[in-house]
Amino acid sequence: ELLPELAKLDSNIIPLSFHVDYWNRLGWTDPFSSSENSERQRIYADFWKLESVYTPELVINGEYEVVGSNKSQAESSIKKALLEKSSVKIKIDEVKIIDGKINFNCHADGDWKKTDLVAVLVQKNATMKVKAGENRGATLSHINIVRSFYKEPADSKNKFSLAMPKNLTDKDWLLVVYSQQTNDFKITGVVQYDPSKI
Repeated sequence: ELLPELAKLDSNIIPLSFHVDYWNRLGWTDPFSSSENSERQRIYADFWKLESVYTPELVINGEYEVVGSNKSQAESSIKKALLEKSSVKIKIDEVKIIDGKINFNCHADGDWKKTDLVAVLVQKNATMKVKAGENRGATLSHINIVRSFYKEPADSKNKFSLAMPKNLTDKDWLLVVYSQQTNDFKITGVVQYDPSKI
């Protein structure tokens, strides 16, 4: 519920919702969850020396870790992140959907050494009725759900190919590509491609 509110604070905020799979054992499987998302969260937890992973958790710009329901702390961390200037400029072009995959090029300019380029395909919205577990009977709304994820070392030009979930129309998805330092996970640049606005 808080994520859409935070996204409205500034046009430069691009929320990404990574659904983890370790709650699926409670009797209801989140169709958007994945073990890869859970593993990425564990990597952050190890880096920050947290005792365990938990939900909801917010990671802001790869720098700040906040309990996902703590609105005041989230807003404070976001304001700090917005004061920083990006050191990498990214451009997306030649976007083509072929055989269930979305293929595109990315051009990076700036300080992209020791940096990964991370490409994600995002489903803008979804509503789910939970049939079991602690949220049984609830209807949950989600925004910017990460459906496909891929990263590789940044270069002046990178080619990406991401799986395109079935039944998504151009108004349902967008691409987000961000540069992330390999040593400390700080995000140094980002671009998004929204086919509904082309």
